Amino acid sequence: MKAYLLVTLVTLAIAIVSCSSKRPGVNTGSYSINKTQDSSSPLDPLVYGYLYEYGTKLPSIVPRVYVGMELKSKADPASGRYSFSIKPGKYRFLGTGMGYYSTRTKRMTLRQGDSINIDFYLKINETQLVD
Repeated sequence: MKAYLLVTLVTLAIAIVSCSSKRPGVNTGSYSINKTQDSSSPLDPLVYGYLYEYGTKLPSIVPRVYVGMELKSKADPASGRYSFSIKPGKYRFLGTGMGYYSTRTKRMTLRQGDSINIDFYLKINETQLVD
């Protein structure tokens, strides 16, 4: 339990440092989106995909997906795969991993019956944290 708490705190600290260390004009990663809709489905939108290291198909380390400041999914560390349901509404998603820059999507509207695949491609953050 203590190890899990420590890993979570370190992940949050790195995410905060990563967000604050971004410089204008620096490409910190990318994402791809594929949205499908079944207008007859009464189900809440399903969000799923992978968190990869940029330029590879390797999963990022301690991968996480946030909606705003709320952690929505801890992706599988072995594959980087995540999935969760969310209420219909307007959202921006943030993909992050320990030692990577965070990547935020554009704002999108999700409706009942939507399925949205978001694959994040995260660049390694080589910023030195300690001298």
